[in-house]
Amino acid sequence: MLPDKFGDEPLDELSANAYSLFEAMREADLDEHWDDMTVALLGETQTVLGYDGAELDYFRMLDFEEDLAVEEAIKRLERMTKRDLVMTFRKVMVALVAFWDIKAGHDCLTAIVDELDERSAIFNRKETHINRLYQDLTGADDSEFNRVVNSLPQRMWLE
Repeated sequence: MLPDKFGDEPLDELSANAYSLFEAMREADLDEHWDDMTVALLGETQTVLGYDGAELDYFRMLDFEEDLAVEEAIKRLERMTKRDLVMTFRKVMVALVAFWDIKAGHDCLTAIVDELDERSAIFNRKETHINRLYQDLTGADDSEFNRVVNSLPQRMWLE
């Protein structure tokens, strides 16, 4: 269970963002224009990947193929009405924003888990040390216990 300071918000946000992405990707006409939108809008700044149907895998396009893909995507988008273009762009942006929200939520949860793992490791080290001291106190070997007691400031014995 997560400590109170973390609450349920990261899980709730992650779930809501996943549903938003699901809804955005279910749009019927988004499939038709997704590749054109992302390639035309991001193609000159991000790597354009091609899909090989025979290999069922993506591959990085060569520069001349990437330029051709961007040009073809732009031509197909130019055939759309301005209204359809804006509406399709909105759907693509909603999907992209939902994806990045999910990524941010995942990163937040990963940080929480890492912090809890670190706390657990600290508690385990302390527990091991206490158990070793207890064993020393109960007679196994009292040298470590005596060393710890002797290292305490003298004023501790007065207070």
